[in-house]
Amino acid sequence: MRAHVIAVLALSFVCVGAFADTKVTLSDVHICCKSCVDAIVAAGKPSGATVTADKETKKVEIVAKDVATAQAAVDALSAAGFLGKSDNKDVVMKPMDVGSGKATSLDLTTHNCCAKCTKTIDAAAKSAAGVKEVAATPKDPKISVKGEFETKDAGKALNDAGFQVKK
Repeated sequence: MRAHVIAVLALSFVCVGAFADTKVTLSDVHICCKSCVDAIVAAGKPSGATVTADKETKKVEIVAKDVATAQAAVDALSAAGFLGKSDNKDVVMKPMDVGSGKATSLDLTTHNCCAKCTKTIDAAAKSAAGVKEVAATPKDPKISVKGEFETKDAGKALNDAGFQVKK
């Protein structure tokens, strides 16, 4: 009898674990305003995960039924121009490759909903050695970086500021 009780308890723990939610926290995401928060929540919604964003902590919380759903939410946020560091080893968010080598001009797209986003994009890109000019307009995802710089350095500077950039 005791062996049956132990077996039932062990099986119940396995079953509960099999249905546990997958949780992911993305840190260092660019979130400067309510429009950023709304864009993050909207991007994650079709995945089926619950996605929340906190402007103060620059964190995004994802709760999903499984790893695949959590990864779909992260991929959707990436496609929307957001980038962060995942605390879940099974759910990854990687910067997109913007190439390497010297450049005098680089055209990219990213999230850019307001003047605060644009100011952050400008400052981040100009922090890369050799970047002299950044053309970015609020509510326009297209940005242009000019100067004499390494493309990977400009991309990394924008990534470090919480923006996913793509060519």
